Amino acid sequence: MSTAGWLTGCGRLWFDTSKDTPGGGLADAPPADPPVDSPTGAPADATVDAAPIDAIAGPAPHLDVMPMLSMDVACGSTPQTTILTVTNSGNAALTISDATVTGDPFVLKLFPLVIAPGASGDFPIEPPTPVIGTDLGGSVKRATLKIESNDRTVMVGLEATIIGANIIMTPPSPLDFTSSSGTCPPPKPFSVTNTGNQAIVVASAIESPFAGSSSNAFLAPGASLVVNVRPVTTQCSGTGNVGFTASSGTICTVDPVVQVNLDIRGASTGCSCS
Repeated sequence: MSTAGWLTGCGRLWFDTSKDTPGGGLADAPPADPPVDSPTGAPADATVDAAPIDAIAGPAPHLDVMPMLSMDVACGSTPQTTILTVTNSGNAALTISDATVTGDPFVLKLFPLVIAPGASGDFPIEPPTPVIGTDLGGSVKRATLKIESNDRTVMVGLEATIIGANIIMTPPSPLDFTSSSGTCPPPKPFSVTNTGNQAIVVASAIESPFAGSSSNAFLAPGASLVVNVRPVTTQCSGTGNVGFTASSGTICTVDPVVQVNLDIRGASTGCSCS
């Protein structure tokens, strides 16, 4: 059906077909413009996060120290102080709040309270005093030093090796000289061993009615000396001591002399041992 309309004018009628002609209608509305994206391609209403900013580290101390401090101490001598060095490798002052020792009786003389950046501090430490006759050469005293600071808490091992010789005697078994036939008993071996960690020179110390030939002997650690002890007397019984003495070197432990008995039975005309 045509969309044309009837028009009147000047007593005449005519039919309006202008609406049927191409392009005769009302122009269509232009299409809406598409939305403009943000430069980053994100939706216009999207939120863009800021790039992260690295945090800048502030000044801080840093405690550096060796994990173990070793030292020596000789029997019969005054212990010498050994220095433990603590370094502050940080860029702020290092504050030492406390330092304590647990274990064997090492002595911490003093400790620095503040160590500047890049500087070092001394911790003088004295080892325990070895007790002659109780401590052994070659044994080790141990303790732990605890250092507390504004950086961290550290543990340092402490070791002190005792220097000296140990004179350990081994008497024969049976120990006494006895005879039931009237004759003099044969010699018996007595030995001495250095179980320490320092060389020593020893000589036999034998009392009448016994004797034993032995010159001074150099005993390295672990070495031994044997002396044959024999009765030397005109008596049929008696008691004497057998032992060893040290003429040089540091001694930690010396065995006491051993008392030895002589008993010759069955002799009818007296005894003569040489």
